[in-house]
Amino acid sequence: MGPLSWFFAGLIALSAGVDRHVGIWHGAYAGDLPTGDPLAPVRAFEAQSGKGLAIVHSFVALDDGFPTAACEALRRHGSLPMVSVSPGNWSLEALARGDGDAAMQRFSRQAAAWGHPFLLRWAWEMNGKSIPWSGIRNGGPGLGPARYVAAWRRFHRLSQETGLKAARWVWCVDAWGMGPGASWNHWSAYWPGDAYVDWLGIDAYRWPHTTDHPLLDLIDGRLAGDFLSTAPTKCGGKPVLIGEVATSNQDAGSAAWITASFAALARQPTIAAVCWFNKNQDGVDWQLRKGTAATGAYRGAIAGSRFTSRFAVAER
Repeated sequence: MGPLSWFFAGLIALSAGVDRHVGIWHGAYAGDLPTGDPLAPVRAFEAQSGKGLAIVHSFVALDDGFPTAACEALRRHGSLPMVSVSPGNWSLEALARGDGDAAMQRFSRQAAAWGHPFLLRWAWEMNGKSIPWSGIRNGGPGLGPARYVAAWRRFHRLSQETGLKAARWVWCVDAWGMGPGASWNHWSAYWPGDAYVDWLGIDAYRWPHTTDHPLLDLIDGRLAGDFLSTAPTKCGGKPVLIGEVATSNQDAGSAAWITASFAALARQPTIAAVCWFNKNQDGVDWQLRKGTAATGAYRGAIAGSRFTSRFAVAER
């Protein structure tokens, strides 16, 4: 299926007000979207994977504003943008008390002016320890999660007041947690409330030379606080997105891990989308590269109809 076919198949308007998924939407962070040709990394990833992207993931800081030009290019291409927005230099305490209101309002006005659906993944992996906006680094027990929830709700309220209706708010946790095992840092402590979230998300990586946990063990069970088993029910039956997933292309076990992981995902009815993280970062090359066993495994894993380049969003 070529890009034009992906475009005409892409946006299906539903009337229920909730985004319903048919199949698992194929997505990726294909790389930074250059100003001159934001679709260049997207086309390259689609060629490498053998399938179009229903979701294209990008990253911005709050003070950067909404990436209108890139999102419009993605919309015309037939992909749903997912914009991960970091607090940047703002602390959760400052955001919660209103210091960042002008930046939140500016971002929301710009997105509202664009006027098309997109996934807004705000302040992800808050239960980790390396993220600057984590609860661990913003007050710890008793303060960190509360400040996170307050900052989330404030941004959501301001966005509504500025007329931003098309955003789908993605609340995305870190599968490993990476923080203390204390109950205060469980993902559920960071839940803003059903009215403030549209999608659930979780990020999971197979780090090189670590215990070879299957993907489902990373997003469920003890490692992830039973996220996949309990979050959809506890959090209003919302669709679940794997916001970031990858394994090193240089690890001998990566191909088998990809094959087994995507086969397992395909059997999960609550999984609505999965986004590969295609970048050399943190000392690991997560990219799908031509001729590697990992890339061949990925192409084979998503080749069937269960993983789709089509997406469907509800009317609002």
